[in-house]
Amino acid sequence: MAKPIRPLDQAKVRGLIEVSQGKRPATAWIRNGRVLNVYTGELEQAGVVLFEDRVAYVGGKAPLVDSATAEIDASGLILVPGYIEPHAHPFQISNVQTFSEFSLCMGTTTQVNDNLVYFLNLGQKEFSYLLDYSCSLPIKNFWWARLDPQSTQPDMMAKFTTERLIELLQHDRVLQAGELTSWPELLAGDEGMIRGISEARNAGKKIEGHNPGASSNTLNAMAALGVTACHEAINAEEVMRRLRLGMYATLRHSSIRPDIPDLVSGLAAMGFDFNSTAAARLMMTTDGSMPPLHRNGCVDYLIQLAMENGVPAEAAYRMATLNPAVYYGLDQEIGGIAPGRLADLVFLEDLSKPRPLKVMADGRMVAENGKLLEKWPEVDWEQLQLLPMDKAWRLKREWLDLEWSAPTVPVLEMLNAVIIRNAEEALDLRDGLIDIEGKAGYCYVSLIDQNGGWITNGIIKGFAQHLEALATTNTASQDILVIGQCKESMAQAVNDLLNRGGGVVLKDNKEDLFRLDLSLGGKMSRLGMEELIRETECLVELLKVRGHKHIDPFYTLFFLSATHLPDLRLTAQGIFSLKEKRLLYSSKVTLQ
Repeated sequence: MAKPIRPLDQAKVRGLIEVSQGKRPATAWIRNGRVLNVYTGELEQAGVVLFEDRVAYVGGKAPLVDSATAEIDASGLILVPGYIEPHAHPFQISNVQTFSEFSLCMGTTTQVNDNLVYFLNLGQKEFSYLLDYSCSLPIKNFWWARLDPQSTQPDMMAKFTTERLIELLQHDRVLQAGELTSWPELLAGDEGMIRGISEARNAGKKIEGHNPGASSNTLNAMAALGVTACHEAINAEEVMRRLRLGMYATLRHSSIRPDIPDLVSGLAAMGFDFNSTAAARLMMTTDGSMPPLHRNGCVDYLIQLAMENGVPAEAAYRMATLNPAVYYGLDQEIGGIAPGRLADLVFLEDLSKPRPLKVMADGRMVAENGKLLEKWPEVDWEQLQLLPMDKAWRLKREWLDLEWSAPTVPVLEMLNAVIIRNAEEALDLRDGLIDIEGKAGYCYVSLIDQNGGWITNGIIKGFAQHLEALATTNTASQDILVIGQCKESMAQAVNDLLNRGGGVVLKDNKEDLFRLDLSLGGKMSRLGMEELIRETECLVELLKVRGHKHIDPFYTLFFLSATHLPDLRLTAQGIFSLKEKRLLYSSKVTLQ
């Protein structure tokens, strides 16, 4: 990166030299601990000497101290570099403030964030404010610049102009373009995306791919256009395909793809050396997990999983520190405990326990035993205009009726939490309307324009055995989704959310069994992560009782309107088959 993360003027450089040489008192001296050297893999008995926010010296020599020097006794503890999350989505029910607070407490001192939901809902001025806010926090927040949304709705596509992209790419805290969820369009020659790739490469930014299950031929094309990393490998061979083509491979363990145990054990079975040159291009990510997965932590959990599945400790920590720092060109600033680097340190009881006892960022102790030591400034959500949804329309029960005359109906059959196939079935009709009464495992599903102008109705199979009504305003298309077997309760659930300004609601016996407000534009909660984890876990358990068997219901709800996953999706135009590239059933305009 062209500029240091934190200011580094001549006085700072002179101070680092003098403290390192013992000619000037240290700001802090962390003594009696052991230091994991991620550059060599050694565990060393060494002191760490700081000048202000940076490391000035690492070794056995005692520094010059005075009454202002903070002496920190690390006896019995191990110091490792602050963890780096290279692929975060700080808007999955939580928000950038609450997620950053929680992540830092778990030892993550740097994260690189998706901008999607904020980009879609904020103007350029507001997004600039968010960048400035996130950059002011003890955790180091960096950002992506998306080239495409996860939905093909025209109003969303219109926001992704090359001019906005160029402006974003000029910001020091924007490190990459992507992730490229609409890569088929890119490979087909989409002019806007190709121009965006060119601008990103010429600006020296990384480019993040999104190619699950991709062949070597497809990955060759992605590498040729400039993709530098991809987090979508779903087995060890796919990891190797990326490494062989010069990409970094980010191993994912998320609430929708908990893959790290299989990936690292698969690599080990292939004879992969986790301390090799190739392993230097491995990173790890939680990839925008929904809150329940974070019961186990953040990047600290990934390190734990990697070690439990055979990765040597020094390699596991390197994958979460030095490797992403090198990848993003930040290793002169972060990623290791060495002179000149920012003092981002995690204090551990033992290398086998990556959950931190204490966390230091920029030379200041910021968290201890999973709690922040200082209250952070609040985001000014009103300035960002991320307010509760304010919609005048209300859903009428008859909008949910699905008229049909053909012999079979395109049923959305869930193969897993996000992959949906077309299961053509003959369903009962009553007065020309599809009727699923008494059919366990089948539900009505509707995607409703957030402004009430259209509705797409369908039938989904395999979401739940018995479900009265479940509605949410947190979807990829930013519209409202409702699933259930009782149309009256489904309509009431949607209207309850409109009355409350957005959220998630589960109804049973016409009453709210679960309710979570998403007051930030209907997309995100203002609750702290610990409370949010408890709340979302509650809904997961309630859905299990109703026969939901898939790994993450929140992602199912979110991705039903995302047009980058196979096969059937709910769109503004109707039920669309990505495999056949055609509309199977049209949406209808509502009569408000």
